[in-house]
Amino acid sequence: MLPKLNIFTRPFLASIRMISTANNNRMYNFEGKTVIVTGSSAGIGQSAAVRFGKEGANITIHGRNPDGIEETKKQLSKVGVGENRIQVVFGDMVKDKTLHDLVEKTVKKFGQIDVVVNNAGGSAVQEGYDKAEIDSLDYILKLNLKSVMKLNAIALPYLEKTKGNIVNVSSVDASFQTVSFFGRFFTKKI
Repeated sequence: MLPKLNIFTRPFLASIRMISTANNNRMYNFEGKTVIVTGSSAGIGQSAAVRFGKEGANITIHGRNPDGIEETKKQLSKVGVGENRIQVVFGDMVKDKTLHDLVEKTVKKFGQIDVVVNNAGGSAVQEGYDKAEIDSLDYILKLNLKSVMKLNAIALPYLEKTKGNIVNVSSVDASFQTVSFFGRFFTKKI
């Protein structure tokens, strides 16, 4: 009997599945499926894009760093993904044009969308904002919340046609809880 899945066992079981498929066997069959992965020029997004490609999916990769996107393309090539299965979209997720380009270029090249992986995100400090300013909060909300909601809304008609999926990637910081006094203190101080 399998153990009950909870927030602690899911990552463990997922890592076992990944280890058991390390011999280049496919874990899932994504042949003929199309996946958009935002923020795929490095880190989790890059790994997700390469894994979906290895599993047979057409991939739309996204980022702002041309060198990172080239590295993602090289990694995709190493696992057998040809240029005909890769669409690249450059741009900032806070810009509506980028969000529309992700969907429109994907549909134009592959004809469908089966999965959207919302991985792009960051902090205002990375963009040069002072974390104690209201502009910082505005930027964080645009990048980490509004862009995700807008992209999902733009992609939704295509996802409904394919009975597709949305995967939202978040930071471990979202799971930290603060003692109520400190929460009020930090809110007041910021």
